[in-house]
Amino acid sequence: MLGSYQKRQKVRDYEQYLSENFFFGRDISLVPMVDKDVVYVKEGDDEDRAIYDLGDGIQSIILLTYKIFMAESPTMFFIEEPEHFLHAGLQRTLIETFAKHKEHMFFMTTHSNHFLDLAQERDDISIQQVSRVNGESKVQASLDYGELLNELGVRASSVLLANCSIWVEGVTDKLYLRAYLNKYIEELEDEDKKSKLRSYHENLHFVFTEYQGSNITHWDFSDDVENSGSETPAKRLNRNILLIADADIEGKGERVESLREALGEAFYLLEYKEIENFIPFDILIDTAKARWETFKQRTDSNIDRFENMKEELFKSNRYGIGEVLERYVDKADGLERKFYSDKSGTIKDKVKFCHTAISLMNESDDWRLTSELTALCETVWDFIESHNQ
Repeated sequence: MLGSYQKRQKVRDYEQYLSENFFFGRDISLVPMVDKDVVYVKEGDDEDRAIYDLGDGIQSIILLTYKIFMAESPTMFFIEEPEHFLHAGLQRTLIETFAKHKEHMFFMTTHSNHFLDLAQERDDISIQQVSRVNGESKVQASLDYGELLNELGVRASSVLLANCSIWVEGVTDKLYLRAYLNKYIEELEDEDKKSKLRSYHENLHFVFTEYQGSNITHWDFSDDVENSGSETPAKRLNRNILLIADADIEGKGERVESLREALGEAFYLLEYKEIENFIPFDILIDTAKARWETFKQRTDSNIDRFENMKEELFKSNRYGIGEVLERYVDKADGLERKFYSDKSGTIKDKVKFCHTAISLMNESDDWRLTSELTALCETVWDFIESHNQ
């Protein structure tokens, strides 16, 4: 902190990172006290405190992240069991911090099932299991997730539940919604509100639950947690539930009526067919073009007519985006394969399409949430806030 302007600016950026992620937006200063070998921390208007007077979790976060922010060149970091003292929500924040520093590489040993959960969601993490077999070390790269959890001794009772749960249909719903919630914070003009929302951590203040489409019929969302029927009482898992459903659920019997009756305002029915219909138009088209370059059998076929598409085409509670995109593909004579649409009209290879879309969102600052997405994010954040007073 007595070095060059660039080095002092690095420290200031790091203090801002600590403020936004761990101190609810309060101003944080790291203070190297004269004649003392201990760094002090000043939070807002409070008195300076020695770093060892902070909680063990925050101390661990500082130890694990400080050198990453200060590194002046691409670096390999080797970290033994970084999950020590960290709640599941802070473990996610730690991994997301590492992931933003793409110039570095991280090798970690862990016994944390939460890190393994994160690895299932990301394509920039690989898992290697190292074990001792007949006196020799054995390394496995392709692992069965269930077996690995058993190896770690993880059981359902090992996991503490978050303060509230957001139920979505599948993994892409969760990934898109997570990206939109973060974008919503970026677009806020109220700095106090922005700092407050950044302080809420997934798996600590809230958690996503995937109900997998028609499997929703196996759950009972009423307040009767002692239900003796065939459905599983959802509120045994978490009493604070916000359930988000695609518009196409309306054509499936009495599901909407029964969910509204059980959940009231905590049931959110999307206006369009599915979450993909809400992707901001420019991002959606750029994603479709990027995916086109990965398709086989596209010789003598083209997507030139994508330039003629209008945003309104995707705002439908009947048609999935795969079906709409497919209409604008000019195919080679006799070619019957579908590039974008599956049988139901939704997008093919949903997860790959999702990862491409989110990557484009992360790379660009030009896109903004639509009014529909802003309303959805406001509902979700209001729900999270109401259960984390």
